[in-house]
Amino acid sequence: DLNLTAPEVQRDIRRPNSPTTALGLVVLMLRRRREQGKEPPIIISCDNVMKNGVHLRQKVLAIASAQGDDGLRSWIEERVHFPCT
Repeated sequence: DLNLTAPEVQRDIRRPNSPTTALGLVVLMLRRRREQGKEPPIIISCDNVMKNGVHLRQKVLAIASAQGDDGLRSWIEERVHFPCT
């Protein structure tokens, strides 16, 4: 699970438009694509972790949810794909 109390994650939650973590940057990019009405991208984790797409999706959703943007969270859940590689 994502440690939502980690200082860098807390900073990304409080300041969603200036993220300091890779996950915060992914959430910001997804927010901007949604605001611009663009199609959602496919987010691929290129590592050798089992079920990496599942883990990445959970963490991205956790940050979006913690930022209080329920519309973004729903959009990510419904439209963004995180395949396992």
